[in-house]
Order: sequence, then C-alpha cells, then structure tokens
Amino acid sequence: MDCFAENFVRYVDGLEMLPRSMATRTALSSPASQRVVIDFNYEVEPLPGRYPLPGIGPFALLQESEMNHWGKIMFRWMYWNILLKGQELPLPARMSMSGKWHR
Repeated sequence: MDCFAENFVRYVDGLEMLPRSMATRTALSSPASQRVVIDFNYEVEPLPGRYPLPGIGPFALLQESEMNHWGKIMFRWMYWNILLKGQELPLPARMSMSGKWHR
C-alpha cells in the first residue's frame, strides 16, 4: 500500500506513475500440509533463500517446509486481526535481496 496512494494521486492528476518495486510474498500449498513460500517483484524472479531474517528464516523460500505451513496459518490471523483494521505489518513492503541465494 506504500506506493498505491501516491500512484493513485499521480494517476488522477494525469502524471506518470512511479515504478512498482513492491514485493509479493505468497505461500503455495503442497502435499502433506506443507507450503512453498515465494518472494518476488517485477524485476526479480523468485529465488531460494530464507525469510524474513537472512540466512536464518524461519521461512524457507522455494522449498517445502512445515514452518512455512504454520506461517500461512498465522498470516490468516494477522489478515483478519491486523490488516483489515488498517494497521500495518512490521515487515518491509519492499523486497530485499538479503537472504536470497543467487543462481
């Protein structure tokens, strides 16, 4: 949402919108109650690594893990109890290359 408000005003004023550099993080279901977490944006493809603490995690990017599954369950609670109330998550909206393993 950081970029949306500013770009919306720019769009209404007929100005060019700022480039999108926001990250997308999502958990994809996999067998055995595990999830695969991906983190990417418009310039960088999904890369393996650890999120949110570089090298530590606890979430594994592009790998199945039970921790990813529990993270998805916890995010459901945060969605209903934090985001829908208009509060912000304590995580940066912009993608960081820290913790990513370059191919």
